[in-house]
Amino acid sequence: MISQEAAVASQGTRDGISVLAEDVVRRFGDRAVLDHLWLEIAASEFVVLLGPSGCGKTTLLRLLAGLDRPDAGTVSVPQARAIVFQGARLLPWERVWQNVTTGLYGHEAKPTALSVPALVLLDEPFAALDAITRLRMHGLVRALRHRRDTTMLLVTRDVDDAIALADRILIMRDGRIGSEYLVTLSSQDRSRGHAREELRAHLLVEIGASS
Repeated sequence: MISQEAAVASQGTRDGISVLAEDVVRRFGDRAVLDHLWLEIAASEFVVLLGPSGCGKTTLLRLLAGLDRPDAGTVSVPQARAIVFQGARLLPWERVWQNVTTGLYGHEAKPTALSVPALVLLDEPFAALDAITRLRMHGLVRALRHRRDTTMLLVTRDVDDAIALADRILIMRDGRIGSEYLVTLSSQDRSRGHAREELRAHLLVEIGASS
């Protein structure tokens, strides 16, 4: 049952903020998958939510997409939003723009032709791609983001995807946002160099994947 304190509001960007989640709780049985979570994403920002399986990142993405509702807290998102799923749902033979515009627009999940999404949610869309295709898709997502000035949130377990694309990387664990990393690397430095490897090492430790 959804508590009266819980709400998901679809609205335009206000005060430069595209996504705002305040004290959000989502429970499944006795387990709090999202545990009083707070999240703020600025308009036009590319944020990557990085964390291991089971940390709650996909549950949060579903709330932002309108596919689920919180048990407590509030979620404010733009009305025009789209979601790109992982695997075969990201159609390699279609333009990225066609993929996102066949996504979700509000809770009814009815696409609006030619609408420009203010928010694009990406649920590990590169997971099943080979290395060359993954790099090509990185470039297409960057181009879409800059051409449309769109806010993007990528959910992933892959630190290389995070470094390649993010303005800001958020580490999620135990249903909450933990550490935050601002990524100021140049395009070239995102693919190679000491600064990239240092950031990568930190991120691997954060998600418990360091050797």
